Amino acid sequence: MRDLIGETGQIIIAGSCALETREQFQENISLLKVEGINIFRASLWKPRTGPGWEGNGERGVPILLEETLPHGYIPATEVMTGDHALQIDRGVKAYGRDARAIVWIGARNQNHFEQRRIASVLAEGSGQVYLMVKNQVWHDFKHWIGIFEHIIESGFPRERLIMCHRGFSPGRNENPDGYRNLPEFSMAM
Repeated sequence: MRDLIGETGQIIIAGSCALETREQFQENISLLKVEGINIFRASLWKPRTGPGWEGNGERGVPILLEETLPHGYIPATEVMTGDHALQIDRGVKAYGRDARAIVWIGARNQNHFEQRRIASVLAEGSGQVYLMVKNQVWHDFKHWIGIFEHIIESGFPRERLIMCHRGFSPGRNENPDGYRNLPEFSMAM
């Protein structure tokens, strides 16, 4: 984990929601690197509430890696399947032993069969890809812990596992600050 943490002792991941074009991603990187950011997010596969653009998928993998890894940056992207995880792992491995990446299982991917497959693929892979897991959209501590239990049981090493508290859907709860997702910091801690 030390290779992800900057001088601040924090992991800061920034970037666009999706990798739309190489030029857009280059622009994001140039704006963020002056702020000291070295982990750049850009989703390649986009789960959607309704039909629409679902990302560049496999076509975006070379762009994500070519614009980050040769420059000492760390790419980060959401994966939905074990196949996606395998594509990222193989791509990162091609850049040498010091290359690192982060993939995450998002709040919309609550299928424990696929979570376990993603974890297994990465556990058996290069060892260069970290797995970040975001909590589900509904407020349930037992479920969030269950995700981690599935991943650890799949053989994924704890030292490459990152928990990401993304908050919970406000539903009908009060939301005076207008958050997209309400934080529950006591649960995250």
